[in-house]
Amino acid sequence: MRIKNVILLFSTLLTAVSVNGQITDERVTTQANVGMTINNIGLIGNAFRGSYTQKQYPSCQYPVGSGIEHLFQGGIWVGGFKNGLGPYVSSSAYDAAAGYSAGNANFEFTVKSSTITERSSLTQSQLYRKEAISHQDFITEFTDKNTFIPGSGNPPRLIPGHTNPLGLDVKLESYNWNFPFANFFVILNYSITNSSSEPIDSLHVGQYYNAVVRNVNRTPPGGTAFFNKGGNGFLEDLNMGYVFDVAGDTGYTESYVGVKFLGAERLIPAGQGPVYIPGTTKNSKFKTSFQTWLFGSSNPNFFPPGTDPEKFKRMELGMQFADNWSVGQGSGESIKDQIRGPGNRTNVLSVGSLGRLNPGETISVVFAVVCAKKDNSENLSNSKDTEIQRRNLAANGFWAQTAYNGEDANGNGLLDEGEDLDEDGLISRYILPSPPDVPNTKVIARNQAIDVYWARNSENSVDPISKEKDFEGYKLYKSSFAFDIQPTINLQNDFELIAEWDTEGNQVGFNNGFKKIKLAEDTLFEGDTNRYDYKFTIPNVQNGWQHVVSLTAYDKGSPKNNLGPLETSQSTNQFLVFPGTAGNKNAQNDGPFVYPDPYYGGAAWQGASTRPEDGKLYFANLPAKCEVRIFSVAGDLIAHFNHDESTYRGDGGWYKAYSTFSLDAANPDKRVMSGGEHAWNLLSQDSQIISRGLYLFSVKDLNNNQFFTGKFTIIK
Repeated sequence: MRIKNVILLFSTLLTAVSVNGQITDERVTTQANVGMTINNIGLIGNAFRGSYTQKQYPSCQYPVGSGIEHLFQGGIWVGGFKNGLGPYVSSSAYDAAAGYSAGNANFEFTVKSSTITERSSLTQSQLYRKEAISHQDFITEFTDKNTFIPGSGNPPRLIPGHTNPLGLDVKLESYNWNFPFANFFVILNYSITNSSSEPIDSLHVGQYYNAVVRNVNRTPPGGTAFFNKGGNGFLEDLNMGYVFDVAGDTGYTESYVGVKFLGAERLIPAGQGPVYIPGTTKNSKFKTSFQTWLFGSSNPNFFPPGTDPEKFKRMELGMQFADNWSVGQGSGESIKDQIRGPGNRTNVLSVGSLGRLNPGETISVVFAVVCAKKDNSENLSNSKDTEIQRRNLAANGFWAQTAYNGEDANGNGLLDEGEDLDEDGLISRYILPSPPDVPNTKVIARNQAIDVYWARNSENSVDPISKEKDFEGYKLYKSSFAFDIQPTINLQNDFELIAEWDTEGNQVGFNNGFKKIKLAEDTLFEGDTNRYDYKFTIPNVQNGWQHVVSLTAYDKGSPKNNLGPLETSQSTNQFLVFPGTAGNKNAQNDGPFVYPDPYYGGAAWQGASTRPEDGKLYFANLPAKCEVRIFSVAGDLIAHFNHDESTYRGDGGWYKAYSTFSLDAANPDKRVMSGGEHAWNLLSQDSQIISRGLYLFSVKDLNNNQFFTGKFTIIK
């Protein structure tokens, strides 16, 4: 496996949220433009609770920062027979209004790994490991062997109905990349080992997913009405089930989420290499099956499978094989048309039979969660679901399959002539064409200006396929003005190319060279080990507003592989910048002030939110370290805060809602403040909404104890 190293990996967002002693580690994918939570029991999504409410972790958000969620919760199902008895099904996730709860029926896997291991293929990352697959791998292990919850007491708490475990140990490895052509999916690789003393026959493996496509910036999650608006479908040629928003936040979602089967391999010991199990057709023994049902329904056509035999039957034969799948019978609609209507549905995409899994044997079964924006080129209603609208979903599913196939370009499970790129005689998966390394970048916010510095590291990138240095140039993007006050936020659409530079003396690009941006000598910043070779200033930007800038690098492309120039991901190297005044060193002559003054309730830069805590009033021209106090005209203290230019990166509700893209606590430099400004959310120190009127403020410079005063007005 060879993947070009691209950027410094963002340290992962993590938390320890214990649910009945089982979920002790949760992580969020931060390299892809899909922010998906994964925990140490192998569940995907967080059911909009736990880490969602405590840490504002997304469940499955795409694009990141948009508020458009796509998943309630999901997990693996494994079914089969033992000693001629069964079928038995072990499920890690199932229908439940509150999501996973340890010890509840149908949540039958328990923890083996209390923490999630993380690694990266990026050499610049502190988490770099040679064996890493993607830019961000998560690895965890869980088992179905326990009939009780470990550590739940004496006697321990039994798992209802889980009296016949299959005896499985499962290792989940998830992969995600920041490449712009591969940052819309997360791959889930389940290695399933039969750790019992008996073979498992007629093995079936499924990915359960309770998906919901809604914009949580518009409609907070909760209640039946939030979940019963989704439509469903299945793309037979892609082995992918999908969900979209029919009647919820239409116009504010406009996206799909799909779950796609990518492939399976038996992992044979003794160095013989894996044996590929190819996907097949309706008439073959091994099938990909799609099932969907209505949450809590008694409808005979769409009732939830409650017993092991019912679950196995759904895994064994998908509804796409029914006679009325695409053609209605009598006066009824086809199943395909029925499930396109709004409903609270749950889905399982399964594969089988995978034959017998003997004791000690392991099989790898791989799925992908694929997100895509609807293609609305024909101005069709967002509630519709047509082949044209699904074009991006199909294309993104193709890239997920391409990532899995790796050297096996045609997906036939064989190394055909010219496919063995590393010449080891085995299929190496997860090899993707790669753009250059992301440039090491430093961004500085100034008064009505943004300075962008970067290093030359991208220019030494070696393509993993051609083995050649193929760097060509740089592109600098900035968000369109006020992009973040729109009902939906999609930086992929809102970025505007403002400058581009490329190598001279070839047939690619403008050939304008790098002389105008080259610094006379390398620049160093305190506490930063990078040496910066280039600088570009973006002038005339509005203070106080959020401006997102991104510097990318691109290569020459590969005509041999029918690939145009490949560019690094905009989202990976984006900075959230707030131009403004610098830390004030001459406050006596140019004192602190407030803007906008007067402040009007619901100011435009608050965005679509109507929550009082998302207000934003700026104190500017502040000393580097100071204390700010706000008073009523009667002299009552309303609120106070301390400002430190070295640590302040924005706080309060607005920043959590609109300024968290690709940002985590270990990367504060991704949000860039000017140093002399501090936002206040217009709430009192008791979190009360303040009334309109005149207010007074004082600023104490903590370096010299000097005081400054001023006033401002609130109008509602």
